[in-house]
Amino acid sequence: MSIRRVLSYNDILLSPNYSPCRHKDDANILYDYKNLPLPFKAVPLINAPMDLVCSSEMLNLLHNKFNMPVTIHRFFKSVEEQLFFLSSCVFKTKDDLRRVFLSVGSLDKWKTWIDTLIKYNESYGKFGILIDMANGDSIACIETAQYIRKNLPNVNLMAGNIATKAGYVRLEDAGVNILRAGIGGGCLTGDTRILMSNGFYKYIKDVKPGDKVINRDGNSVAVKKVICSGIKSIKRIKISTFYSPLGITDDHKILQYDCNDKKKVISSEGYSSTIKKLNEDWMPIGQCSKYNILLSPKNINIEYSNDFNFNNLNPTYELGYVFGTFLGDGFSQSGEPFVKSRNKTQKQGSVRWSFNKNEVDIADKLIESIKKVFDVEAKKKFRKNIIEVFLFRKYIADLFLDFGKRQNKHLPENLLVDNKEYLKGIYDGLVDSDGSFDGKRYSFTNTSTYLIELFNILCFILKGYFPLCAGARQAFGNLKDCVKVNDSFEIRELKVPQRRMNEKYNFTKILSQKDSEDAETYDLEIDCPTHSFVANNIIVHNSICSTRIRTGFGVPTLTSVMDCAEIKSDTTYLIADGGIENYGDICKSIVCGANMVMVGKMLAATDLSSGTKYTNSLYLTEDESQYAWVQYRGMASKEAAMKLNLNATGISVEGASGLIPYTGKTEEVVSEIFQNLKSAMAYYGGCTNWIDFARKVKYNEITQSGWEESKTRLK
Repeated sequence: MSIRRVLSYNDILLSPNYSPCRHKDDANILYDYKNLPLPFKAVPLINAPMDLVCSSEMLNLLHNKFNMPVTIHRFFKSVEEQLFFLSSCVFKTKDDLRRVFLSVGSLDKWKTWIDTLIKYNESYGKFGILIDMANGDSIACIETAQYIRKNLPNVNLMAGNIATKAGYVRLEDAGVNILRAGIGGGCLTGDTRILMSNGFYKYIKDVKPGDKVINRDGNSVAVKKVICSGIKSIKRIKISTFYSPLGITDDHKILQYDCNDKKKVISSEGYSSTIKKLNEDWMPIGQCSKYNILLSPKNINIEYSNDFNFNNLNPTYELGYVFGTFLGDGFSQSGEPFVKSRNKTQKQGSVRWSFNKNEVDIADKLIESIKKVFDVEAKKKFRKNIIEVFLFRKYIADLFLDFGKRQNKHLPENLLVDNKEYLKGIYDGLVDSDGSFDGKRYSFTNTSTYLIELFNILCFILKGYFPLCAGARQAFGNLKDCVKVNDSFEIRELKVPQRRMNEKYNFTKILSQKDSEDAETYDLEIDCPTHSFVANNIIVHNSICSTRIRTGFGVPTLTSVMDCAEIKSDTTYLIADGGIENYGDICKSIVCGANMVMVGKMLAATDLSSGTKYTNSLYLTEDESQYAWVQYRGMASKEAAMKLNLNATGISVEGASGLIPYTGKTEEVVSEIFQNLKSAMAYYGGCTNWIDFARKVKYNEITQSGWEESKTRLK
């Protein structure tokens, strides 16, 4: 197997040339896009189609003063709202709209929207159209491009993103004139449940830098960064070992065994025997079928709590059993009406359990466990079809208040400790209170997803595998004429666990895949060589991998640009999209073959972005002189405040992961970019136009030490 060497922006520096230019103003930084259906000249910079950098004030400035092409994002409620926004932007003339691009999604979901843009394209000034998809090298993007080109033969059509030569050719053949090269990492929706190192789960949107998660080897590793990646098109993947579907972009990679050419072998020999002949590998989830076996770690090194504190009691089987039955069918009440005794006023408290009338042995086992743990005699009472076990002790009732109620019932994190007998007690208590046994395996059903997750991790600790999970089902209460329903979830043990595991991994089946609504997405950067973590009980790759070249995962934007430039025709233009960290990266992109560079973060950090602004102490502010941080990635103010732990006095430092440093006025920042581009072209390239610059300037590949040396000079 041959290994190909690829490059990112930090791997090269441009080589200076002799310059005949006396002043940088001799450089003309306009690029002539003369071969487009509707030609224009513009500076080869374009804003990313994000709501943060698509405010009307910013677009007017970029388009009218700085002669940049601009995009308008697609996250409006309707096409009418998008067209109204276009009208609110004060562009100079209708002819200028040929370098304004309105964003759309794929034809299957956006046909009505696209048809409206086609209908009004002429009257609004022949604006361009951008097909904005996470993976442009897809049948959905190709069909959308073909449809638009057929109905608007002379439109300036932009699409992407692509990362390979083959992808470039496919979109070019579909009629795309301007192609975005460079695919960022895949992403997960905010409701994805991440397995933490302590055995509990967190929503990915609530994970913080420094938190510990489980990686592909089952070890505890630190989170370096949490990134909100914006709104993207996603799939919902239902798998066999988790109760909720995983929201994920097509390009996010998961660890799997590819059994697609082993279908007959699977039928005759089973998964375990088939997989012995295969090696695990990373694959984009969008390329997976039901014959791709997803993986979770075979061994997990849980970092149990060392802070067990429950009324100075020790973790025993009996205490675990009391906890388990309470979580399944218990109820605690404290602070009942006052009771006077010998001139003293006291508050009552009670704890109650309910069982089926045939579960006398379970009720008796619970009463015996309560006696051993608390030295209290619980009572048993028969009521129609149920048995009620109860006790009156306020201090005991108070202890159970932290366990929550109904759908929020959970085991407090400090009570999951490394004691197998105690954990077995919790497991048995859950099964006896809200579970069943069919003669071969135990199952557990509840409306609290926290308890489903608890049963899930207990099964792994005690039995060595994640059990099977059914999706949400509507559960009716036992009240007459009950209208309100709660979703319940069932989780059950495997019949023959050995068939669903090997020495390294547990196996998970894909049950279904379907496209879903666009959603806000997130990713984690993990501080470990595997760059992996466990999401909804399957191993996924850390797509925000700063060392992806060394790990062999992904194609850096610069390499994508270089590849596509090799086969680019004279009638198409190439955009470098992604990975731009500084002004020099813009010049590197053009030298390596790009005709335009897309920037998002550089503009999002300025005053005309619609991101919420914060002071240096992380207080909300509208005072421009106090700007220090800017919200990056689009969220409404209330949502941003909630996600950043905003309170009456400000926000917690933990919420700062979604902020970027404020860099100044948009006009001043863009002017500085232009001055640097002119300097690069005239002084170092010895050129007066971009064509000469791309032809004459060479680059040198540098070592990491060379890059570090460069950074020290960039003060």
